[in-house]
Amino acid sequence: GFMRAGRGASTAARQVDGFSGSTGRTRGAAVAATRALVGMAGAFLSVNVIGQASQAYANMANNMRVLGFEADAVGAQIGAIGDIAQRTRAPLDATAQLYQRISIAGRDLGASQREVLRFTENVGLALAQQGGSAAQASGALLQLSQAMSGGTVRAEEFNSILEGAFPIAQAAANAIDGAAGSVGQLRNMVIAGEVSSREFFDAILSSSVALEAA
Repeated sequence: GFMRAGRGASTAARQVDGFSGSTGRTRGAAVAATRALVGMAGAFLSVNVIGQASQAYANMANNMRVLGFEADAVGAQIGAIGDIAQRTRAPLDATAQLYQRISIAGRDLGASQREVLRFTENVGLALAQQGGSAAQASGALLQLSQAMSGGTVRAEEFNSILEGAFPIAQAAANAIDGAAGSVGQLRNMVIAGEVSSREFFDAILSSSVALEAA
């Protein structure tokens, strides 16, 4: 089974080379990242499914190059995203999309890639508390990424987060001074224009222990 998984991942990596034009230097990263995408369940997956994983890798790799990542860093970053998706039991495509959006916002926030990865994982942990599909929360996650790039969190964005991803709003309320754990109070602060994007971002970052425990 493990040999089959390895062969599947190697085949997928060769397909990735064709999709994304990976060089020999990045082929090893492609193998590692594809293994992360399919996980150990790859031993039981069909060649077609592994092929789909390689296509997903290629799509993410191309998107990350557009974001300005160096080719040699793409494999490691996608592997990290795959690990987050596994730990938070979230769909890979939704996790990758959130990461890409927050990466863009992170530039305005002055956030490091490590912080962006941690923020992405914390959001995934928060969403895991409420269950439901990523599609149901997709609107809220879009508004969340916009809230992180606007300088100040706006009421429309916060309301969408409240409706579609309440645990994220609660985590922020628990960590932001003045809200004192009250989502309602945090909403009042947002309406008054008192919550900056960086403050909200840092609040989610600081909630790792509580979110992992929950």
